[in-house]
Amino acid sequence: MTGVLDTTMERWFTPEALEPPLHQGAAYARRTLLALDASAFADGWRAIATHDVVDRLHELSMPITAVAGGRDTASPVSRSEEIVERAPNSRLVVLDDAPHMVQLETPDEFSRVLAEHLAPLV
Repeated sequence: MTGVLDTTMERWFTPEALEPPLHQGAAYARRTLLALDASAFADGWRAIATHDVVDRLHELSMPITAVAGGRDTASPVSRSEEIVERAPNSRLVVLDDAPHMVQLETPDEFSRVLAEHLAPLV
């Protein structure tokens, strides 16, 4: 995992979060990545590479909130826009200063969006 650690962290977090001392979300991700089995990590990426259900998004009927980070270098906002365009009853929330790991680097903003999404159920 050490061989992919730096590039993965750079894709997942903003440069500011990676400055010493590491942001607590980045530190958690770093520890977690280093503890992973490299073969399992590679298997996960292979699964993601071949899994595409975009053409079936129209079948979803539940409310969907797609959360995108405006500073996400791993998955551009356009990928989330594609979900919202194809899935009925969906909305897009872009957190401008958030990276790919929005829930780890900007947990307060992510929690707010999640609470808004779940509010009709409570």
